[in-house]
Amino acid sequence: MLFKETPGRDRRSVAHGDIIWSSVRPNRRSYSLVLSPEQNLVVSTGFTVITARDVPNSYLYHAITTDEFVGYIVGRTTGAAYPAVTAADFESANLLLPRADILESFHDTVADMLNLCDRLHRQNSSLRKTRDLLLPRLISGEIGVEDLDINTEGLAA
Repeated sequence: MLFKETPGRDRRSVAHGDIIWSSVRPNRRSYSLVLSPEQNLVVSTGFTVITARDVPNSYLYHAITTDEFVGYIVGRTTGAAYPAVTAADFESANLLLPRADILESFHDTVADMLNLCDRLHRQNSSLRKTRDLLLPRLISGEIGVEDLDINTEGLAA
């Protein structure tokens, strides 16, 4: 479906650095820092999209994934069978903010690690897909190990 054809309520687009938090059953800690998303990525209305404006996204992500913050959000849920929170619950949260120089130093230290985690996750996903494609062919004999051009440089014996 084209983005312009989606109902307005479903247009929750996300950008690099946004944080998505599941609004339903927040005690399950279903959240993610979105890094390098595909163009025009949209998320379900079951997610709250949180954009860092006055602090680095690395700090905001870590601040709103602590046990204390999760406890706050869980305490704001309504509904017994379908416990959920709203974007307003996130907006009304108070966060401890360090001085600007500390925030900058934190971001300088942590941002590269978050980007590395994202790259490794993407590489693992790609390797998983490759394995799932090749393994049945190897087992069936459709292709042999000698047919594969595998770069084993850097692998431990």
